[in-house]
Amino acid sequence: MGIMETLTGLFKSSGADNLLKGVTEMIGDGSLSMSKLKENMSKAGLDDIFSSWTGTGENKPISAEQIKQASDPGNLQAIADKAGVSVDQAADELSKVLPDVVDKLSPDGVLPADDAVKSAVSKV
Repeated sequence: MGIMETLTGLFKSSGADNLLKGVTEMIGDGSLSMSKLKENMSKAGLDDIFSSWTGTGENKPISAEQIKQASDPGNLQAIADKAGVSVDQAADELSKVLPDVVDKLSPDGVLPADDAVKSAVSKV
């Protein structure tokens, strides 16, 4: 399964498909990337949570508040706007799907290159 199919399937299965458009547009324009997510989570002191998503064990949960803590406020607002929901709702929905997205995109514990994700998204 390709990167885009993985993203689409996870967002739809979680009921967060209204966020998919905003997330994919931001990945496509480069304002959102796996490396930025990892960096932001590290800055927020959430390394252990992110590492659990890329590791082989159980994915640790993340709260909506932690999503807001680790997100660029402008990006989170843009995702919320594109989805037609509040920032709080976007953070809540992302907290439910993000662990699985990162986990599925890093099956061998290695994050895909930002260019590979961007390229896959641009083909949609």
